[in-house]
Amino acid sequence: MDYWICVDVNNRYINEKNIEGSIRKELGDIFGKDLLDIAFINISSDNVDLDNSYIFIKCNNYDNYIEKLIESRIVFDVLGGYKSPDIISNKEVKSFTFSVQKTTEKQLKSGDVVLIRSGYLKNIYGVIIKNVEKKYEVLFKLYTHCFTRKMKKENLKYVGENIFDKISDLI
Repeated sequence: MDYWICVDVNNRYINEKNIEGSIRKELGDIFGKDLLDIAFINISSDNVDLDNSYIFIKCNNYDNYIEKLIESRIVFDVLGGYKSPDIISNKEVKSFTFSVQKTTEKQLKSGDVVLIRSGYLKNIYGVIIKNVEKKYEVLFKLYTHCFTRKMKKENLKYVGENIFDKISDLI
């Protein structure tokens, strides 16, 4: 098979500690040896808060597994529909996963708005002030009180445009 299908994965049933492993196991149980490959699109523990995410599947004998996919607790939908999925080429999958990976590996810079992923500041927004010794100094404002904390990149999720770029546009 030289093509892929795109599957909408239901994140509510995924083990957050090993997301890719959970998906591989579930799809392996469905397709068995006919599962040839899986391409993940920005699957990470911060995406589990979303209801669903997408992955590409390459398999043999797809038609034999339609019923199992429909009954699966992990597969929410198939792009194009279960019975006639959209066919996606190797080139398209490679291009798409590369472009998503490139944007998720974005280097944070001063002025970027971030969301804290864990810890006592979880789900609070901050602004990157500077990069200090493999950590980022992040500015927070709670009511009238401002403070900064040094945080590791893996604890930060880029969520917004650089506020300093917006300010310079206004000047």
